[in-house]
Amino acid sequence: AITLGLLYITTSSVTHYKQSHHEWKTKKHELTSIQEQIIQIQHSLEAYEKEKKEFSKLLFNEQDIPAFLDGISKIAQKNEVNLLNMKSKKFEEVKRVYNYRDASKRGIGKKNQELRNKKNELEEIITLSAMPINIKIESTFESFVKFLNSLEEFEQLLTLTNVHIASTRKYPILKCDFTLKIYSLKSLEDLK
Repeated sequence: AITLGLLYITTSSVTHYKQSHHEWKTKKHELTSIQEQIIQIQHSLEAYEKEKKEFSKLLFNEQDIPAFLDGISKIAQKNEVNLLNMKSKKFEEVKRVYNYRDASKRGIGKKNQELRNKKNELEEIITLSAMPINIKIESTFESFVKFLNSLEEFEQLLTLTNVHIASTRKYPILKCDFTLKIYSLKSLEDLK
């Protein structure tokens, strides 16, 4: 009986040791995997920060906008363009990362709380935003082209949309209106 008892204790101890050793190996493998993932995430964050810094050079900072708007007036004057009107609007998100409203229609109870938490997290996300500036001018076609060429000299990203050119009774003077968009990085909270 004592021999059987010792055999049982020995077998039980060996089995427990093997299970513990197997769990230890599994946990060690998981730890190694997590450490590798952390390194990959760190490299991704470093690459993201580098790209963000380079991309930011193409964007407007909040403090640059008044000088830019004043610069448009000076460029117009320099190129013999009569600036009739220039109205800037608020920044708006260029592309929505996540549409909370659509998702919230499908969720109920606990899921709604999860979506609200996700929405709060997403409001901290920095996103590409555009500020439309509606501009109306009068000029000859040649002066208008020179004006646009001067705008191309800015280092920051600009887009020109909704261009309408119409002749006037004072031909070769044309009336032109268009939307010039400038870009910046904004948080979703800032865009509300």
